[in-house]
Amino acid sequence: MTPTEFNTLLSLTEGMDMPLDDRKAMVKFTWLAMEAIVDKEWNINPVRCKRGELELNHLQNTQMELDSKLPPSTTQTLH
Repeated sequence: MTPTEFNTLLSLTEGMDMPLDDRKAMVKFTWLAMEAIVDKEWNINPVRCKRGELELNHLQNTQMELDSKLPPSTTQTLH
């Protein structure tokens, strides 16, 4: 998650009656949980990806904003 994405998500929690540290922890936990669900549904094993055992690269580039569209080369690899 990029700092911009984190700050955007954190701003959505401003109306909650929680300390800032708890809201930050909730945003991080929710992001990690959703990332794990997506990895599972796409049959992506992060450990195997890191070891180079899978051809797919990690689909999140931390230098770019999160986008639901995959690059054409990634889409072709997934089919």
